[in-house]
Amino acid sequence: MPRRVVLAVASEPQEIILNAALGARGLAVEVLPPGGHLESAALQAARGAGADGAPLLLIDVVALAQLATSADNFCHWTREHCAGAELLLYCSGLHAVTAQARVWARRLGARDLLPGCDIAHWRHSLLPTLNAVQAALGDGAADERATARALRELPALLDRSTQVAHAWHQCDLLQAIGMTPQALAAAIADSASGVNIAPRRYRAKTYDECFIGSDAVECLTRIAKAAGAPHQRADVLPLGQALLDLGFSIT
Repeated sequence: MPRRVVLAVASEPQEIILNAALGARGLAVEVLPPGGHLESAALQAARGAGADGAPLLLIDVVALAQLATSADNFCHWTREHCAGAELLLYCSGLHAVTAQARVWARRLGARDLLPGCDIAHWRHSLLPTLNAVQAALGDGAADERATARALRELPALLDRSTQVAHAWHQCDLLQAIGMTPQALAAAIADSASGVNIAPRRYRAKTYDECFIGSDAVECLTRIAKAAGAPHQRADVLPLGQALLDLGFSIT
């Protein structure tokens, strides 16, 4: 089984987090430069594996996109030129991935598609990635204590303005009223107490499964008030925006 991880991540903060966490597990990590020819760098790393065997490639699809390389082409190239190497796809721009997206990645030949990580929510965002790496290496689950120690030693100047960090902040907003994004979306869509979802016509075009924004604000106000949370308009608008930012639809 491979004991080396070759890492290519578009987000520098996430690269630092992953490098530290993987190193804490005793893995040799080689970070590929963000620019240049990613295939050449990956091939050189695979050929230099030596006694450790073919490496595990942890490749960010955002990095591929920045280099105008499709995930499909890169996965095909990996199968052709990096025999024995395991491939995990990663997306530094997402805080979660759907089941359909994971199926897509596996159809391309990758072991999985993993979401981005945020240091403030590392147990939820980083540990699943570490466990996926451990599984690919044939090891057990990641050591939380070793990971926590490694992350405490990181500089405090990691960027908290990333899309993934923002998404986890939005989750925190919902948890403040005691709800998950799934539960809030279901409450808004509830036929008895939520918004009225129906076809609506706007500027000579009919849209299916729509609701009126003011109705959603009223519904959010009721939900927040029932939870004992602040429930003025300025308080509840970020809750609705959080659902949109997290990719939830009201249907």
